[in-house]
Amino acid sequence: ACALGCDGKWAIHPAQIDTINRVFTPSAEDIARAGKVLAAAEEARAEGRGAVAVEGRMIDQATVGLAQRVWDQARHLGLVEESP
Repeated sequence: ACALGCDGKWAIHPAQIDTINRVFTPSAEDIARAGKVLAAAEEARAEGRGAVAVEGRMIDQATVGLAQRVWDQARHLGLVEESP
């Protein structure tokens, strides 16, 4: 469900909660990449550029939106405290 873009899952038994939390909590690597994407997008916007590249790969606005979603979730969970 997480790989398909869902952001949560219902549990029918308390024993499922730890697994659900583990699967749907962004990893440190996901958070770091989201921060890089958001920082690069902001830098490009400030410089008036439309194209954004992170680690040699072009980043489109859909990817920026997904990165923002990961970052917002990490901030909500207390995994980051500030903007990227």
